[in-house]
Amino acid sequence: MVRQRNKSLFTTIFGPFDVLSFIEDRKTYEDLLDHTLEIEFRGHRVYVLDLRMLTELKRRSKDPKDRQRLQVLEETLKQMREDSG
Repeated sequence: MVRQRNKSLFTTIFGPFDVLSFIEDRKTYEDLLDHTLEIEFRGHRVYVLDLRMLTELKRRSKDPKDRQRLQVLEETLKQMREDSG
């Protein structure tokens, strides 16, 4: 596990797992709940941010690593829009 200010990054057999302890724009868990997808993982219900909201938060982040990932997220969103219509 790597701890940085306001986040914890876990390395799993499934890839990196980023747990936010601070959310841009002072958003709360409740603010983001409408922008989540519910998935089941090993018998547990887990809520993950949808791609649009994740991209929005990364866009507003001042963290250089978040800014680095932004291009991939935006391109993925663009491709999803093109594929859906």
